[in-house]
Amino acid sequence: MHAAIICHDDSLYLGAVIEALEGLPATVFVNEVAWGNAEPGDWVETARIAQACGASVITGCWATEEAHRLAVIQWAQQQGIQHLLIPDSDEILSPDLLDSLRKIASTDLSDAVYCTMDTYWKSPEYVIEPRERLMPAIMVNPLSAGYHGIRQFSGTRPLMLSHEHGVLHHLSYAGPESRIARKVSTWSHKDELVADWWKDIWLRWDGERRLRNLHPTVPVAYGEAIRRPIGKSRL
Repeated sequence: MHAAIICHDDSLYLGAVIEALEGLPATVFVNEVAWGNAEPGDWVETARIAQACGASVITGCWATEEAHRLAVIQWAQQQGIQHLLIPDSDEILSPDLLDSLRKIASTDLSDAVYCTMDTYWKSPEYVIEPRERLMPAIMVNPLSAGYHGIRQFSGTRPLMLSHEHGVLHHLSYAGPESRIARKVSTWSHKDELVADWWKDIWLRWDGERRLRNLHPTVPVAYGEAIRRPIGKSRL
């Protein structure tokens, strides 16, 4: 098993992502440019964090998310890697999920494994409920699964893991306001952003904690953010 993580400057949780891999070899593909011709961020810091956490680093210039992810798949094919973990730089594997993936890899049970996410809002104290229905690919066999863009794969043996097998802690919307503002203005879905989402949802939520339909591109995908007291967070 080998993990490959793509990142430009969104490195706030990168160290935790690598640490959660519990010593599995990891390679971080650091983009020197931002997707979609956005103003570049501090990719040098991303590379520094990755190396400090024991990961290998490959740098390059990929103009789009699809090109960035495709480079990972092609690299893994060249390396002959059969079980490739592909968390993003803000997706932390729970110990149970990692254990499940190890078992699946040991028996070569699937070409593409999809997992359940716990998605956090503003901070790790707030989690989206009900759980997001989207199940991202978390482990693929690059030699047998066909790549169809972003995190879409085809294979003869897909496997969907319910939360009983562990969860992926998705911190895409947790952290300082500057991080979220940067994210929604540079990610590959920036042109799909709901009109006035920043004002009507992101900023408004601080004063209306029961606000619903929070997702920035598909509002109903995020029901509401529920507070989990410190010590009881799923993270």
